[in-house]
Amino acid sequence: MPTSLDQDAANAPATDTPSPPRSTPDTIDSGAAPETDETPAAEEADAYLDPFFDLRAEGEPRGGRTRTGAGFPNANPANLLAELVLARALGPAGLRRMRSGPNEVVLLVVPDARWVAPVESVIHRDMRNSSVMRVQTERLRERPNVVADTMIGLAQGRLVVMLTTALDAVPLALRTAADRVVTLMVPNAAVVTKAIGILTGRRPRSRILASDLAGLSLDDVASAMRPRSTPDAIVRRLRRSATRLAEAFDLEDAPELATLAGYGTAKDWALGLVEDVARFRAGELDGAELESAIFSGPPGTGKTQLARAVARATRLPLIETSIGDWISDSSFLDGVLKKQNGFFDAVLAQAPCIGFIDELDALPSRDRVSQRNADWWNVVLTNQLLRCAQVRSSGTGAILLGATNHAERIDPALRRPGRFDRIFVIAPPDAAALAAILRAHLGSDLDGVDLSDVARLGQGCTGADALGWIRNARQTARRANRALRLDDLLAVVRPEDARPPEFVWAVALHEAGHAVAALRLGIPVERVSIEPRGAAAGWTELRRSHVVPTRARIEAEIIEILGGRAADITLGSGPHAGAGHDLRLATAQLTALHTAHGLGDTLLFRGEPDGAAGLVLADASLALRLERDLQRLMQASLRLITKNRGAVLALAEALIRRRVVTGAEVAAIVSSTPETGRSPPRPSHDMSERTARGA
Repeated sequence: MPTSLDQDAANAPATDTPSPPRSTPDTIDSGAAPETDETPAAEEADAYLDPFFDLRAEGEPRGGRTRTGAGFPNANPANLLAELVLARALGPAGLRRMRSGPNEVVLLVVPDARWVAPVESVIHRDMRNSSVMRVQTERLRERPNVVADTMIGLAQGRLVVMLTTALDAVPLALRTAADRVVTLMVPNAAVVTKAIGILTGRRPRSRILASDLAGLSLDDVASAMRPRSTPDAIVRRLRRSATRLAEAFDLEDAPELATLAGYGTAKDWALGLVEDVARFRAGELDGAELESAIFSGPPGTGKTQLARAVARATRLPLIETSIGDWISDSSFLDGVLKKQNGFFDAVLAQAPCIGFIDELDALPSRDRVSQRNADWWNVVLTNQLLRCAQVRSSGTGAILLGATNHAERIDPALRRPGRFDRIFVIAPPDAAALAAILRAHLGSDLDGVDLSDVARLGQGCTGADALGWIRNARQTARRANRALRLDDLLAVVRPEDARPPEFVWAVALHEAGHAVAALRLGIPVERVSIEPRGAAAGWTELRRSHVVPTRARIEAEIIEILGGRAADITLGSGPHAGAGHDLRLATAQLTALHTAHGLGDTLLFRGEPDGAAGLVLADASLALRLERDLQRLMQASLRLITKNRGAVLALAEALIRRRVVTGAEVAAIVSSTPETGRSPPRPSHDMSERTARGA
């Protein structure tokens, strides 16, 4: 049964000193230093504790005297923190109701397993007619009597409190029947300030900041609150523990955020986050306002590196995991949930911190899960949604970062604000960024050497590729017993071409035809290469637009697609099979023009653009119409290449020398070589979307 100081004081002998009112902060603070700007944190705690908190120290005899300003040095710090956190979560009205012992079920979700025993002790002491059950395991077979025991407690008119670290551990029947679900958050600076005041009878003179508690668990905070300590001594211990914990999560091997290159808006956001964390530490920003984000992009673009750089710049502990790690240790649902909850428990226990989840797309979106596997995955995904929301709403300064190669595969509910606020696409770096990445990885090697040729040849590759080049080049130099040279790096990035010269020339001519046709039609060129990539012997990367696709625009794009074949015919040895991919793409676009876009002779919609091949095979008249259009556009492409033969030959020769030519270099070659006649009409194009065309 709960016992409060006003009851104890009422039973005490009369004295000249009036009995203190019911457990007000004035009782413990009467001997404290006057209020200053350095001690506002306790005011927040007062707002939700007055006048309901029971100040009686455990073990103090009933009717015992309370010395004003002396504090309660024999109180159990862990239980004291648990009582304050419980009072904060319930609020005055909720605390009054719980203490009255209502006949109902209350689910209490604690931050981690270390909180279970202290919270249970507080409930047994302060809540009337209460029955407490612990549910800390995900294994259903280990808790067969929980539901039955709850029913017995309710039948006896008791308050049944279920303590758990995760809601999914509680049987569904009890989750749905619960009258209240209360989530306890780790103590913030205001709660710890209040606890120190209760323990010592005085408030700390210096303000406790979030950084003083960063990463500290319940045990860490409780161990700093030693009997007979002064408030300032406790604060010094807390700060020392937080500093040592930060050193344990040392990220000195992580790159400096300011020096990272090629991250675009993701880096800008990260730099802003560093400033927000500083404001949070200074008490100017609530922890729930710190944004979380997903980094998306191809493998090797440095998503994990960015997360580590953010942790180093913010000086926050980094807790790393991956979906693969959750699943690899156990294919059983309870094992996966245990790993999943363990990660989120660690994030809450060590907040403020950064929790990083790699391979986030390995949690499938609910609309992609087969019916056979839906029951299994839905449990994992639902728990993920609940735990992410819990972390984000905790206000503890916990930040969640995720990484994925396929953002479109992530469930929309996980991508929404309140779980992950932003998604940043990290693309392969451009030439300038790649040069900066090379410089960062090279360190003192090749100091002062121009790396632009290496970056130009490697453009389109990732930062991970760049690191691999450097390792291979250093190995070459090491085996030759000499310092690293630029030639070593170039040899890795641009290995000697073993293909016959006449084959390489044919590839260069074909790609030059694509590039020159594109520029003359107003389609910007990003780069052209005769380096093999996949099944393509060479490739041309264009930047497409998002303007309205009229028939004239689509036909101009088809003329460009046929530009490689036109160069083969006009300047090479004649048409060859290397243009097969181009013909397929041109046919598909032209079929869509007639059957899907309503830009041909009929408005009839006959299917999606990706079904072009089937429509052509099934309709002979459509095939004849497409053939006539293709022949007409092929003639237009031949005329275009004939008028620009000088530019095509010049670009092909540049490709033989350099192997990769940038868009700016292509534009310079074409602009310096005049046409031999009037060029076809040039449609307007806005730069926005890249498309790679391979020979």
